[in-house]
Amino acid sequence: MSDDFKRVESHACPMSTCAAPTGSPCRTGKGKVAIQYHTARYAVGTVTSC
Repeated sequence: MSDDFKRVESHACPMSTCAAPTGSPCRTGKGKVAIQYHTARYAVGTVTSC
C-alpha cells in the first residue's frame, strides 16, 4: 500500500473552503470527506526540498 496519503495529509489544506487540518482528508463544502484531495494540497504535500 502506498504512503502517498501520509505525505499529502502532513500539511493542512490551503483551500479556504476546505481548511482540513494536518492528518485529515479534504472536506466538501458540506463537511463530508471529499473523494479526492484538492490540487493545492496535493502540490504542497508532494514538493520536496532540493
